[in-house]
Amino acid sequence: ELLVVSSPMTRTLQTTFGVLEPLLLLTQEQQEPNEAITVLAHEMIRETVNYNCDRRRSTSELKRAFPMVDFSMVTSEEDYIWNSYK
Repeated sequence: ELLVVSSPMTRTLQTTFGVLEPLLLLTQEQQEPNEAITVLAHEMIRETVNYNCDRRRSTSELKRAFPMVDFSMVTSEEDYIWNSYK
């Protein structure tokens, strides 16, 4: 089994799936998820928080956009890290 840890930022998750797409699918023809690979979003490995583009979407939005990602390590619905820099 393989664990891929990613920032919960949309652009990072998009890159994760763009780069790893051949590994994340068992076969390109069937488009079935490879259950041997887990993608885990983790709040503490995210990028810097300097600009509005560094703000993450709500967890519920991210779950809808990336249903194959485990968001169990993202414990806050809203971006508390961004809010602490306001």
